[in-house]
Amino acid sequence: MNPLAARLRERIAASGPVGFSVFMESALYDERDGFYARGAQLGAGGAFTTAPIAAPFLARALGATCALSGSASGSQSRSRSSRWAQGTAHS
Repeated sequence: MNPLAARLRERIAASGPVGFSVFMESALYDERDGFYARGAQLGAGGAFTTAPIAAPFLARALGATCALSGSASGSQSRSRSSRWAQGTAHS
């Protein structure tokens, strides 16, 4: 068992269940053993990502699907939903 898992088990044993947000915060941001503290690597040889900035191919595919969906339904918001899916829309 890795050190973070051991600390989480101890915490749960002492204080009871933790919520999903607590678990994810620990898994990602724990100062010693979290994903980012360990020097997360994305891409080939690293972790898979769906972040539009890091993996634009997925964002483009989703944007194209949204655009087609809006076009088929006659939606006037096709452009905005396409930009949102590509990670470039702002409020």
